[in-house]
Amino acid sequence: MSGAVHRREPDPEKMLKLPIEETAPYLFEQLYNSGTASISLKNTFLDDQVAIDYPASYRKAISARLMEAWTFLERSGMIMPNPGSDSGWYTFSPTAMQLGTADALKTHLAEAQRGAAAAYERAAREAEEMKARAQTEIDAAIQGATEKADSILQLARQTAQGVSLDDVQKQFAKAADECFSAVKLWATLSVAIIVAFCLILIGFVTWWAPSFASGAGGTGASAAAVYHTVIRVTILTAIAAIATFCLKVLRAQMHLREQNLHRKRVANSMAAFLGAASPEQRDAILAHVVDAITVFGNSGLLPDGDETMSPAKVILESVPRAFSQKP
Repeated sequence: MSGAVHRREPDPEKMLKLPIEETAPYLFEQLYNSGTASISLKNTFLDDQVAIDYPASYRKAISARLMEAWTFLERSGMIMPNPGSDSGWYTFSPTAMQLGTADALKTHLAEAQRGAAAAYERAAREAEEMKARAQTEIDAAIQGATEKADSILQLARQTAQGVSLDDVQKQFAKAADECFSAVKLWATLSVAIIVAFCLILIGFVTWWAPSFASGAGGTGASAAAVYHTVIRVTILTAIAAIATFCLKVLRAQMHLREQNLHRKRVANSMAAFLGAASPEQRDAILAHVVDAITVFGNSGLLPDGDETMSPAKVILESVPRAFSQKP
């Protein structure tokens, strides 16, 4: 099969160096001019007939190059399998039938390439525009959300500095007043119990001192002394226990009062702290202020141990002393 390929490029060296986009139109023109509507892949490349016009040493290489050009033509839609023939037979597409020459095919492929490039550029441009619009919408949404969050945060801070802070201050002030009233009450009771304890103790020592006069053998006198001693010790122990309880409650109430006064001072300073700080520092300051309000250390009023007086202990320690006394 001789024809357009050799006529278009007779030099075998140049033929092998041509790009496939230029070699394919030469093969198309040669196949189109063969005068048959059906072409066989096997017959076309049988014994390198497609490159018969070239020297024998170049035919196999040129035939392989033209086989690549055949694949290009098939991929470009110029040739297609013939549906009315067996496998391996091809025919020209309607588009190829309108071209017929290598130059027309080159023009067609160039236009198709330019169209594809233009479509790619248009798609890329549209993609960039869509990306820009999406980015603009995202930025606007982020900006709107940020502004809304800032407004909500500002409103919350204003509320915390206003109504909530005033309410906290009022509550702490009321609690401090109630604690102070309780302190006065328990202080009065404590003083009364202590005075009563002192008076009764003095009376037991002076006015109501038991008589240790003994009868026969001194048994009756000792029993009476022990009896009166136990009664007096029990009374003193009960009074001392009540006094101890009152003092402990008094100290607890004083402790609560100091705690509420501390909270009140911190709450009164909260507005100044939040107003002087930057928005980034307010949250941290508010957290520390809340900790200062909720946590109160040892004021020194509440003891670590138990200082209550045990009546049983006092009685048990006093009875042996009473028996050891001699009439």
